[in-house]
Amino acid sequence: MQLSYGMNMNPAIAGTLYDISPRTIDSYVAEGTIGLGFGLIVGTDPQVQAKVPAATFSTGFKGIALNQAKEQAADGTVTYVTKDTVPVLRKGRAWVPFISGQAITAETAAYLVFSGADAGKWTNAAGASTTAVAVTDAKFITSNTSTTGGIVAVELS
Repeated sequence: MQLSYGMNMNPAIAGTLYDISPRTIDSYVAEGTIGLGFGLIVGTDPQVQAKVPAATFSTGFKGIALNQAKEQAADGTVTYVTKDTVPVLRKGRAWVPFISGQAITAETAAYLVFSGADAGKWTNAAGASTTAVAVTDAKFITSNTSTTGGIVAVELS
């Protein structure tokens, strides 16, 4: 039961489109568990599968996992599981989750975390405590100064 309510609503939900700008969306088969708004790379079969990165990569970025009317699990999470069909934004703008501990600034390069509990989420830089790779042609288009994580919009061009 919800016992408290904030005065402000969240701007969106991770994995939803940011606006109605031109976009390209493809469908892939999930290889493993995929969270909404997570960045994805090629799977075992690059033609049909996509997965959350588990190691560094320099090529093979597929796009952003979009929400397609997924139901919430009993623990409150919303994810795709192995063999689900996942809509993947290859070009366009979408809301994505970013890791806690870093504030995001609009018009800066977007990095995809590739290991640990935050794999698939986004960040503003690669550092000693964050294993991330800059995604070519990806940038943040909104800012978020919360250091506890949250969502921001990313543009893939």
